[in-house]
Formats: sequence, structure tokens, C-alpha cells
Amino acid sequence: MIYLASQSPRRRTLLAQLGVGFETLDVAIDETPQAGETPDALARRLAAGKVLAGRACLDDADAHLVLGADTVVVLDGEPLGKPRDGDDAARLLMRLSGRCHQVLSAVALASADGTRVRLSRSRVCFRELARPECEAYAASGEPLDKAGAYLRHPGPRRRLRARASRQLLGRRRAAALRDGGASARSGGLAVGREGQEGMPMKRIDTELKKVGNWLVDGFHLLGLFVIGGTVVWAAVHEYLQMIQQGRAALDGILLLFIYLELGAMVGIYFKTNHLPVRFLLYIAITALTRLLAVDAKTMPDQHILVITGAIVLLVLAVIAITVVRYKYPGEETR
Repeated sequence: MIYLASQSPRRRTLLAQLGVGFETLDVAIDETPQAGETPDALARRLAAGKVLAGRACLDDADAHLVLGADTVVVLDGEPLGKPRDGDDAARLLMRLSGRCHQVLSAVALASADGTRVRLSRSRVCFRELARPECEAYAASGEPLDKAGAYLRHPGPRRRLRARASRQLLGRRRAAALRDGGASARSGGLAVGREGQEGMPMKRIDTELKKVGNWLVDGFHLLGLFVIGGTVVWAAVHEYLQMIQQGRAALDGILLLFIYLELGAMVGIYFKTNHLPVRFLLYIAITALTRLLAVDAKTMPDQHILVITGAIVLLVLAVIAITVVRYKYPGEETR
């Protein structure tokens, strides 16, 4: 189960867009920068702090994934926090007016193996903003819980805010205002908006896939060890029976060959992650040969013909695969 350690409705919406099932944990931590702390370190610490606080809310935290994120707006090396009120929001927007700044988005993913934190950066440039524009945007209430006092926010609220702004400021100013006055440019290159919207979704998607792949690989390896251990146990058991009987019959020797081929197949699959088809054919040939050796005397003639024909077909298949691999050495035959 995935838990999102965030009080942000926007982050919940973004994560839902990935099609991932999750539940939310309302966590609150102290976001005050520490003495001498860099903006990068601040963003990482806050994201990690949220997931650790989220894990503390769970009784069986090791059985779940906890995701958290934090955004830090940086101007002249100084992190700009969330505004205290509307006046503070307008003040922050005026500081950003006509200048470029950085948006740092850190995402943390906590599991039983520990906490991983990744950081993404965006460069955002504002056009020149007039004081009435900043005050009107601050009066909408939206920037009060946003780092840097702004957010790119598509949807109904943008349209409502734009409608109110047109009455006060005119169409041209309102069009720029509904994007928070931001122009996403970086030396002529487009800047991804996902970091500005609260979470770097591509990075989160990548991290979740890594965890999923790790779980699949873990079960994969566990299954190989179980199969390999079973083959070894069966081979040892058969060999001990031969010792107890004081003789080695043909059917027992052929059975040991089958176990040997199974073990080799598991080893090759473990090393290359490819299933060696030829070993499956070898096992089938050995098993059918063992059947003939044990039951030929009591088996009807037509059954003997069918089994013999099957062995011939399997041998031809092995020869065909060998020829193909020799003729096309760059191709994988699975």
C-alpha cells in the first residue's frame, strides 16, 4: 500500500493522475530553515521529514511505501517560505517581479529498506508585475499556502480567478495573472511545469517503478531458490536410495540426469534471466527415454511407437535450435 504524507490537495490530485492507488496521511512538520542550511538541503530534509512523520503514524510501516514531497522557491540563494498573510504574499510576488528564481522540488520515498530522496530543479522567470496585480492575486487566497506565494494551477479556480481579475485589471493583465505572472523559460528552453505544481511526477513515477521492479525481482529470486533447493533435495534423496539398495538401476540414473538438467536450467536462468529452451527439450527426451527403459516390456506397441516418435521430434527440435544459433549467433533463442 502507498501512503502520501501530505496535506496538499494539489499533490493528491497529481498522484491520482498516475493511476496509483494510495491513501493520505495528514502530517505537519516544522518547516523553519536551520542555521546555515542550504536550500537544497532544506528541500531534501522537509521531504524526508514528512515521510518519516507519515511512517510514525502507521502500525506496520515496513509493509507499506510512504511518499512525500516539498517545494522550495529560491531567490538570490534565499528560500522563500509560505506567506503569512495577503500582505506578505503581495510582498513576495513583488520581490519575484521581473526576475528569475529557482524552484526546488524534493520527493522522498520511504520503505522497509530506508528512505530515498530525489531533487529536481526548475528555473522560472517573472515578467514585471504591478502592485495592484499582486494584491489582487493575494486577495484570492490561493497563494497563502504556496511556497513563494504562487502556483501554476489549471482548472476551475483559475477560471474563476481570471474572471474576477478581468473586472479589476483588464483582459491582458488577467491573462498573465492567471499563471501567477510566471513565464517558464530557461535560456530559451522550456522548463517542466511539474516541479512548479508541487511534485516532480516523472521522478515519482520512476521511483515507484523501481520499487515495483525490486519487489518483482525479489519474488523472482525467491522462486528460483525454492525450485533449485527442491531439485537438489530430490536428487540427493534419489542418490541415497541407490546407496541403500546397493545398486544403480538405469531408471535411477536417468532420473539423476533429469535433476541435473533441471538444476542447470535454473542456474542459467538465474545468471542470464533467459529460459534455456534446449534444456527443456533435453529433460523431455530424458524423461521419455526413462519411460521406455522402465515400462517398454509391459507397454503396448503403439505406445512405444508414439513415444519413440516424440523423442525423434524432440531431437530434431534440438538440432534445429543448434543450427539457428550457429547461423545467427547474434539472435537470442529462448
